[in-house]
Amino acid sequence: ALAELDNPTIVARGTVTSDLAGSRIRWLCRQKAFPLSRHVPSKKRVDDAVKRGSIFVNEVVCVDTARILNAGDTVTLVEESGGGTQTSNTIAVAQQDDAPSSGGADNSRVRLVESFDFGPGTTLRVMFKPVGVRCVGSFSEDTLEMQ
Repeated sequence: ALAELDNPTIVARGTVTSDLAGSRIRWLCRQKAFPLSRHVPSKKRVDDAVKRGSIFVNEVVCVDTARILNAGDTVTLVEESGGGTQTSNTIAVAQQDDAPSSGGADNSRVRLVESFDFGPGTTLRVMFKPVGVRCVGSFSEDTLEMQ
């Protein structure tokens, strides 16, 4: 969550109006009427900012450029105080598109089912993840996620 970042600098913040509700974050951030457009004027820059964890929706990091926004959602672009963009190995999963826009994510339904240790640096974790909960991070070509 945004409150957990170490001294973030808010570069731009905008609230989704009713006429822009239903827009995807990748499109909305580039609209001249939206405050983030000066800082992320292209699809590539929006994609890069989302990958870095620099865009937050309702103070939860956005992990998907196709995220559909609701009226009243607050979109924030942040930067670390050192000038670089905020990155983190632990990223909260943004709430689902069809979930109510009440703030934080509901990660309580995701749980570890089993963990197998195959030696130093090799662990297999089996997770229960309901449909619609997005995965965060990158996967090797050997995972089932990529097949």
